[in-house]
Amino acid sequence: GPGRTRLPAVRQYGGRLQASRSIVWESMARPRKSESIDTKKALSDAAIAAFAANGFQRTALDEIASTVGVSRTTLLYHYKSKTNLYNEIVSQAFANLSKALLDSIAIGGSMNTRVKRVLKSFLSHVEANPELSKLLLRELIAEDTDGAQLIIDKGLPILEIVEDFMAELGQLRKSQRPMLREVLIQITSSIIVKSSCGSLRTKIWGGSDRTVELAYTLLE
Repeated sequence: GPGRTRLPAVRQYGGRLQASRSIVWESMARPRKSESIDTKKALSDAAIAAFAANGFQRTALDEIASTVGVSRTTLLYHYKSKTNLYNEIVSQAFANLSKALLDSIAIGGSMNTRVKRVLKSFLSHVEANPELSKLLLRELIAEDTDGAQLIIDKGLPILEIVEDFMAELGQLRKSQRPMLREVLIQITSSIIVKSSCGSLRTKIWGGSDRTVELAYTLLE
């Protein structure tokens, strides 16, 4: 009646109300499973582009989420932090490249055919991911970032895959391994720089692409 307060009742159900709100917010942040994979892929693509353009420190999670059209809360549902997001997309990129190379190595054929196939596989993968090339360049130039160390940790094993492949073909003596590493780095650097140049690529290198032929010549 008039003059009576309902505060005790509010206190009594306050815990339930808060719990209900938590459930609602949690359900809003958690996308349906059918949407989850597509959203995570879109966030990954947007993150690579943002990190490539701005670097790790100057990239904001809100910017990435806005690009995809989702909330920061949704982004954090898929990735716990900016560091987690960065580490996962870079690690996944190198895992995809490693798989592409191993798949091409597994196919039989003559030595010449197999070497050229591995080179083409690497080139095709890099060409299909130009934003990743820009990200690699930015981090390698920065030198002392955690991102650069991650690239070294994930990238060097891929060079070792190719070195082991050449050794198995009987084309590599132990004393030649340092020289092969140098050649592979030169080839990789050339491909990454070319992939990163966008509209300047044709102006600098022209319309033809002889990367595979050049790389094969260097490996002979």
